[in-house]
Amino acid sequence: MALRPPKSSRHYDFYESIRNNLESVVAQINAGMGNPTGGTGNTGPTGATGTSPTGASGRTGAQGPTGSASAGAGPAGPVGPAGIGGGQFGAGGATGATGPSAAAGATGATGNTGPSGVSPNLPGPTGYDGSVGPKAATGATGPTGVTGSSDGPRGPTGRTGATGATGPGTLFIPLTYDPHKVGQVWNNKGVLTISAG
Repeated sequence: MALRPPKSSRHYDFYESIRNNLESVVAQINAGMGNPTGGTGNTGPTGATGTSPTGASGRTGAQGPTGSASAGAGPAGPVGPAGIGGGQFGAGGATGATGPSAAAGATGATGNTGPSGVSPNLPGPTGYDGSVGPKAATGATGPTGVTGSSDGPRGPTGRTGATGATGPGTLFIPLTYDPHKVGQVWNNKGVLTISAG
């Protein structure tokens, strides 16, 4: 009867080794009881060891006679006792060396510019009035201007006044030249003109 512990057992390898050993022992017992092996022949003497050339090898002994055939297979041997439990777990191994540091990640993209802060452009306070400077000295009097002519330019001739009513039985005939008397009327080429004197 073979031992077949469940593969989920932590002693699977240990029980598997015992099973293989027991099956090997049972097979040897069965083979020996059914057909015994003949005796081993004598070993030939060892040749003398030469100092320079190698000595001749001894002759091989004669092979022993072959045993007689067995009438049948022998009965199965008894099952050996169950092996003892497995040994204790070994001590934990030393801590491995620290692995190399990971490479630095790529720099992220630059973020958007934030909104501008509140900064109103307020006018500063008005500065104080400066002190009044010293009074400037009175400048020199300029030269007297040229005296103009006494008579201004002659103005334009006034328009002809309305013809007066015909006097009673008197005919006025003006002079045909300027009498140079203020207010006197004269005939200036058909135009009545008041003399300016």
